Amino acid sequence: MKTQAVSQVHELIAEAAISLEERGSDFDELVDRVGNARYVLLGEATHRTHEFYKGRAEMTKRLIQKKGFTIVGWEADWPETFPSGL
Repeated sequence: MKTQAVSQVHELIAEAAISLEERGSDFDELVDRVGNARYVLLGEATHRTHEFYKGRAEMTKRLIQKKGFTIVGWEADWPETFPSGL
């Protein structure tokens, strides 16, 4: 039973997933999928991966410019979020 549920989840993810590797830095399809959502959650498989940070910055920029988002919050390691000079 549990194996079947996991398999169904995998299938749902595979159907909904968009491969950014195939599309490069084109986030138009993802931005379109946001629709009129009030909240968007962006996750990552690893921390401290500069490719992800670059992509997340571009996606965030598009959400602000094209969808009117005004607040951005993120989960990150403390050293990366602590302002330098304090």
